[in-house]
Amino acid sequence: MKLSTRFRFGVRIMLQMALSEPGKPVLARTLAKDQEITPKYTDQILLALRTGNLLISQRGRSGGFLLARPPHTITVFDIYEVLEGPINLVDCVAKRENCEREGQCVTREVWTALTDAMRDTLQNFTVAQLCDLHRKQQNTQDYSI
Repeated sequence: MKLSTRFRFGVRIMLQMALSEPGKPVLARTLAKDQEITPKYTDQILLALRTGNLLISQRGRSGGFLLARPPHTITVFDIYEVLEGPINLVDCVAKRENCEREGQCVTREVWTALTDAMRDTLQNFTVAQLCDLHRKQQNTQDYSI
């Protein structure tokens, strides 16, 4: 299983938004340039994040995008659900009736545990925690020659 670039880029965009100056909107073209994502793809991700109520947009001269909520209230799981939809690694995990082998398939237990573990992991990371990790990484970089 691989995570989509849409999701990974979405997390990076949300991290940059949270690291930006509070209350100051960030332009889509700035996000695209800084994250090395095409402007068109950036716009698609930003639209989804705005529609999913994770970002708000401001129009006008000092317009751009802002986080819709404080970073400590936005989880990586929230970003995943907005950009990818519900976590359903296997159809039968979401709906038992989707499985022709329901009642005799023990592998469903594995798929359910895997889905739950993924959900729990993504829910345990907030955007604020990613900001803290980013800042620690920046402070521990080796500048020796």
